[in-house]
Amino acid sequence: MASDMSLARQIRQKIGSIAYQARANQFKHSQEWLSHRHNKHFPKIDWKSVHDGIAAECRQRDIPLEELTVDKEDFNAFARRFRLPSFSLYARRCREKKMMEHYIAFLLMGLTPGNRYIDIASESSPFPDLAREKLGLETYSQDLTYAPGFHGNRIGSSADRLPIDDNWIHGASLQCAFEHFQGDIDSNFIREIARVLKPGGRCVIVPLYMSQKAVNLYDPLLYTNWDDIKADPETEIIAEIALGGHFERFYSPETLQRILISGIGLHYRMYHITGKEAVFPGITPYALEQLNRVRYALAIEKPQR
Repeated sequence: MASDMSLARQIRQKIGSIAYQARANQFKHSQEWLSHRHNKHFPKIDWKSVHDGIAAECRQRDIPLEELTVDKEDFNAFARRFRLPSFSLYARRCREKKMMEHYIAFLLMGLTPGNRYIDIASESSPFPDLAREKLGLETYSQDLTYAPGFHGNRIGSSADRLPIDDNWIHGASLQCAFEHFQGDIDSNFIREIARVLKPGGRCVIVPLYMSQKAVNLYDPLLYTNWDDIKADPETEIIAEIALGGHFERFYSPETLQRILISGIGLHYRMYHITGKEAVFPGITPYALEQLNRVRYALAIEKPQR
């Protein structure tokens, strides 16, 4: 039943996407957009500067920063196990990126059969069902768009207010989702994870969106009531059509302090992900651009007592 519901949801999203693209194409040529105060290019990212900054922040906080080089054979085995149904509309243009995100998440969580797992901000993702079937996990999908409350394997809530007990889950992951958490939801989610993870449990955020300067992006077509007061302090504000959601946050190395919260019983480990391109030779330029966004991941562990 869950898969049928997921497909119906994907179809509705596809129809909505077509309607959105029509609006976007018209808006791009409007005077309103051409003169928009936040119509500007995203700053070019100096990845060496970003990496050096992350390394410095990690050293200061005694957080390990490791290089994770994707093993092609191991990834391909995962991709075969998690092969999406031929009828699935999920992530049609960037499946390489989505498969890579989930591969990294499950690799770093290290879950075993019978473990309880939540896919945070899951929306219409088929991966929770696949993880239940292929890995023997007790899986749940959480999303703000679901009906409020606990309904079978669906949890409708904000990610920072999960209607579950303390020490309830062995693992949680966010795939291209954490950057959409606006305001204090990002830091509040980290505190919520400290509450709901079992000792020894892990949460993985992949990718962690980084730039040398902190940036808030919003879609002016979806976020029509944007006010600059909603942005993070001292952050570049950029409007972007077809953003993929209402809002996105790129952290600078200095603003990682928002989420690397000390004193709440969590251990953090940052990963720099390399070797992705070798896994997908000959993919489209768009798919490669999407895949290259998977540069950093954050693993959060609640240590054993």
